[in-house]
Amino acid sequence: MLTLTFEGGVPVAVNGQRLPLKELIPLLNELGGKNGVGKLDLWEDGIMDLKSREIYEAPAATIILKLHRDLEGLCLTKDEIAFKGLVDQRWAALVYHGEWFHPLRADLDAFIAQTQGPVSGEYTVSLYKGNVDILQRRSATGLFAPEIRSITSASFNQQLCGPAAQIRGLPYEVLAKRNAAMPNG
Repeated sequence: MLTLTFEGGVPVAVNGQRLPLKELIPLLNELGGKNGVGKLDLWEDGIMDLKSREIYEAPAATIILKLHRDLEGLCLTKDEIAFKGLVDQRWAALVYHGEWFHPLRADLDAFIAQTQGPVSGEYTVSLYKGNVDILQRRSATGLFAPEIRSITSASFNQQLCGPAAQIRGLPYEVLAKRNAAMPNG
């Protein structure tokens, strides 16, 4: 078991001990590696579009990325998460294909940095037989409000969801009627 703390999207502490990233990553590599975390066997399409089978061991990256993705899910809005997925994919393609100095990469960096302000929290996880299981998550900047949105909450009237969904769908109902009235519609 270990606890990993993030501040502004960056891991900053393991088990309460603040460490610079250059020390935190080797420590997570050791802890994760001992528990079979981070073994990757995958196909890649390199810069020449030729397939290659790649086998990596990346325990620290596996742990950090899984927890960071979960923390973003807690701290960012639905729209930020969806758009950031596109940005992350484009950023990775630029870097993978040797375009580090492309001006678009710097633009994407700015967007990514802007999203990371509220991405702070602490995760307790179990590392076992290649799995990273989240046991506990805490964040003062998370958007989950259990007092409003949980099964046991009485402060949110779930019956309002039906009418809200109907109202949200009205523009698409109008579009469907328009499309049905068009020739070949």
